[in-house]
Amino acid sequence: YYNRSEISHSDLMLIDKSIEHFLRNGTFDSTDAMDIGRAFHCYILEREKFDTEFVVKPEGMKFNTKDGKEWQANNSDRTIIDYDSFKWFELMQKKITDHPMNCVLQGNNIEVEKEIFFEYQDLKCRSKLDYINATKRIIIDFKTISDCSKAESESKWKYSSQAFFYQIACFEEYGE
Repeated sequence: YYNRSEISHSDLMLIDKSIEHFLRNGTFDSTDAMDIGRAFHCYILEREKFDTEFVVKPEGMKFNTKDGKEWQANNSDRTIIDYDSFKWFELMQKKITDHPMNCVLQGNNIEVEKEIFFEYQDLKCRSKLDYINATKRIIIDFKTISDCSKAESESKWKYSSQAFFYQIACFEEYGE
């Protein structure tokens, strides 16, 4: 998906930063925050993949000790997530499960990490929706941000343009 040539919403956001960001194809070093976001998405949406892509650092483990260095070397093939972040994942999973709107996450016509390829005004596009229930016409996009106030999320992350992009993708895929 990520190596395809179609334009994604993320690509549009790179262009918005600068053409250099887009031309580098977002090939910047991953940050701890990006790793936590990827791990959270995987934990919530694709639990079966979590243990193959990520590993949780045991509580209190220090990487400057012999045991810590050995553990780190033995787990170098996966992204390491700190214990506190993992506990946060568990808490968020419980909040999602216990939320009154959790009923929208249930049903037969649910897809996670749904890839949709479409054309919009002669531009070939791609989108990857965290969660879609096409029958109930619901799209959910999970976010891991420190402040979810409307002003911060709109100005910094442009969530409304992402929602619009997803609506176009769904219209092209499902006809509504």
